[in-house]
Amino acid sequence: MANLNNIYHYTSFDKFKCILQNGTLRFKESTQSNDLLDTKGLENALKQMKSLKSKDNEFATFINFVIDYFKREQYKTHYTSLVSCFSLNADSRLLWDAYTIHRPSNIECAYEKNKFCFPSNLKYNGVCIAFKKDKIKSLINSYVKKACDKAFLEPINYGKGIINSRINDYLKKAALDSFKMQRTAEGQKSSLPPIYMDIFSKTYEFKLRDSLIIPALKFIFTIEERSPFYKHEFWKEEEEVRAALLIHNGNMKTYRIPQDSSGTKYFDVPISSDCIDYIILGPEFGDEEKKEILNANNCKLDFSNIKQTTSIGTGVIVSK
Repeated sequence: MANLNNIYHYTSFDKFKCILQNGTLRFKESTQSNDLLDTKGLENALKQMKSLKSKDNEFATFINFVIDYFKREQYKTHYTSLVSCFSLNADSRLLWDAYTIHRPSNIECAYEKNKFCFPSNLKYNGVCIAFKKDKIKSLINSYVKKACDKAFLEPINYGKGIINSRINDYLKKAALDSFKMQRTAEGQKSSLPPIYMDIFSKTYEFKLRDSLIIPALKFIFTIEERSPFYKHEFWKEEEEVRAALLIHNGNMKTYRIPQDSSGTKYFDVPISSDCIDYIILGPEFGDEEKKEILNANNCKLDFSNIKQTTSIGTGVIVSK
């Protein structure tokens, strides 16, 4: 049974060896995962919202202004999220299959041309690392203003219902902040010239008072910050907990964020053995894998000093 104080990171055997060798956990761009809609849930919901018809209503003016911002073709997020993914589930057959045994689909079958198959040496020999949740949270927070602007460790929210509910909450708060500012002399200032928008075949002028701009910007940044924590309900069974390093795109060079050969941004966070409660060896993790790890030189993390257990699938499932 999963320990509520732990979060579980599933990884292949080769990647586990890299974690031991380098003593790091890699955070990568969330948009480069196998989830085509990753970080798009809140944005897509805003793009689908209909403009409010009343041009005189202050609430409608604010809502139309912010949702039109996300509908523009020129829209680009201000932030990049580098993430590492965990689950609340320990020893999950679904997650062993999804994240520890990778099956490339472009390997020619040895028995018949024009067909494809999986190489026989791929098996369930990955590892599930039980990380201490409080240690990971403290660790990523230590990189704020050093490698990122903000850091989060939170469970994923799934489905359109929660996405729409949260957007409504964010909009209400932003609109209320705008109304409050309108009653102040500071809020009546206009730092920018007016803009013009076409709504329902008519062009309207929007005076960019600070009472409009400041709450709108806060709303936009909130949407972009929170986007990595909302996903399509297809992924719900994973019960993901996500660690995210949030970086303003203007600070990439300041934080010296590297890119891999494909151009994907990443950051390797050093971890120590005290971050790990224990590891679960995959259903087909055996003496051969142990020998290979123990024979490796100069590993930053000592495999033999980490508490280990075996999967309940050991002796139950095979990959061939």
